[in-house]
Amino acid sequence: MEIDPAGLAADAIAGIRDRLDLLDPARGALTSDVEAARHGDPEFAIDDACEVLRYFHVPVRLDEFQALRSIATHFAMEDSLEEIIVI
Repeated sequence: MEIDPAGLAADAIAGIRDRLDLLDPARGALTSDVEAARHGDPEFAIDDACEVLRYFHVPVRLDEFQALRSIATHFAMEDSLEEIIVI
């Protein structure tokens, strides 16, 4: 079975986005990253989503972080995960 990194990236980012308040500015930025992943640019989406999480100090749950790490590892982008707040 072949993995779908774009779909996994979109799902991981959407999961974080969906628990944020509708007016949270990080939500809009993460929505753009979900769309980028769905439209074939999962590497950009993961990198940018991590920037958004750092910039807005959005904490992520351990399961969310593990999903991001799995995708980042697939693209050899583990350094993108530095300084993300895990709760």
